[in-house]
This record gives sequence, C-alpha cells and structure tokens, in this order.
Amino acid sequence: MSKRLQKFARNPRDSYATPYSAVLPLLPHLPSPAFFDEPCCGDGDLVRHLHSHGHCVSRATDISGGDEFDALKIRECTAKMFITNPPWSWPILGRIIPHLSRIAPTWLLLSADLMHNKRMSKNIAQCAKIVSVGRVSWMQNGTSGFDNCAWYLFDKNHVGGTVFIPRAVGGGGMIEAIYAPRNQFLALLAQGWRLPFIVEPMQAHHGKYSILLERQAR
Repeated sequence: MSKRLQKFARNPRDSYATPYSAVLPLLPHLPSPAFFDEPCCGDGDLVRHLHSHGHCVSRATDISGGDEFDALKIRECTAKMFITNPPWSWPILGRIIPHLSRIAPTWLLLSADLMHNKRMSKNIAQCAKIVSVGRVSWMQNGTSGFDNCAWYLFDKNHVGGTVFIPRAVGGGGMIEAIYAPRNQFLALLAQGWRLPFIVEPMQAHHGKYSILLERQAR
C-alpha cells in the first residue's frame, strides 16, 4: 500500500479493507442517495460503510471472484458512478483510472501524494475534485498508516481546474482550492472564487498557465 512499506509483505492483489474513517470525508460530496458500482469491492467494507449512510450499490464485483470480474474488463456502469478503493500498484492503477473514468464518473481512494507525481499528468486533467482524508488505519488496529490519503473524482467530461477540499478547519468551516486556467479567472471570480491571502510562492509555481484560487466550501 505505502511506498514506505517495501520491507513489509503486501496483501495479495493490494487488497486492503476500507476503514470507516476514510469514507466520512467523502460523504458531503455525494448526491443523496448516491447510486454506484463498486468494481474492487474486496470483502465489501466500502459498500457497507456507504450503505449505512443511505447510499445504494448497484453492482459490487472483485477480481478475487474470477478474472471475469477484473475491473479492467468492465464495459459499463450500471449506476451513476464508480466508487472504489483500488489497488495502488501503479501498473494496475495507471490503467484503472482512465478505464473506469471513460465509462462513468469515478471516485477513487488513493495516496494523497499521487497528485504531485509526474505519472499522474495524463489523468489529472480529468480530475474534477480531490478530497483530503489524511492517514487511516489500514490494518484496523488503531495505528495509522504512513501515507496520507485522498478521494479523487475523475470524469472524462471535466474541464477546468481541480478543486481541492482540505481537511476541516476548526471553527472556520472548509476552504476549497482550485488550480484554474488563467483564461477562466474572471468567470471564477463571479462564482465566488478569490485569490488566497498568501499568494507566493504557490502562484509562481504554476506560472502563466494556471492560477491558485480559493473560496468557502459550499
């Protein structure tokens, strides 16, 4: 699961149960109810967590049930979206992201660090939103893992920047941020976006093509 756990044995197929705590940050960003397919369901933990909040799974499958249930062989979504905690091994994940998101909007629980990785550049343009989760206990023993996690929403029809939802800020609610093309600056200002109070060095990093904006989460 973690790039820092190379000396530890990994679970077969990168199969790790989704902790309940990892699901909570996603809930405010789902329709009520959400109708979804789970293509890497494992033992069904994610499905149960979402069901407990009134969301409805249409189809839950996993490659452990046979190669015919391989997420990369899925050709349709029987619901409105995919929601899953996929394998993090890049040879698999690098194919799952574009495959599922071409079929339907796709929420994936991934390493938060992945957004900074060059190999994600082909997919980040279709990433509409990233919701911070933080560290969770993958082993369900109360000990948090080494890597921060986040939910990524991929959508083939998405245009514009990626909205980033940080973890809750005490007393101040949530602030969302977006890296937006500069030619959309005026339109986004009209939608309530603003320049952050501290502009440098973050703005300079994005150069002449994009700009960092923020607003109170809605």
